[in-house]
Amino acid sequence: IIHDYYEHKRLGKKYDNLSIKERDKYKREVFIFHGLEFFIIIFILSFFNVFFLYVFIGMLLHLIIDLIELIEKKHPLYWKLSIIYTFIKNKNKKNFS
Repeated sequence: IIHDYYEHKRLGKKYDNLSIKERDKYKREVFIFHGLEFFIIIFILSFFNVFFLYVFIGMLLHLIIDLIELIEKKHPLYWKLSIIYTFIKNKNKKNFS
């Protein structure tokens, strides 16, 4: 697990150093708990149990921080806003390794 963590960090730095045009050639990671699709599910569940409201608020704060990081690193915002759209954009692109 520790090796995977450091490998992920190394690839992330390598990816961040690519130009925006170069980045577009590669697939983006899919973050299943970061998409609006998951947010909608948690939001709906918050009407049935207050626990999910707190989870939703925490997720919203986390997403805001993620969006700031994406803007700072000049990554597209869809990357963490929609799981479905990320899958569509990843079609016919090669893996980054």
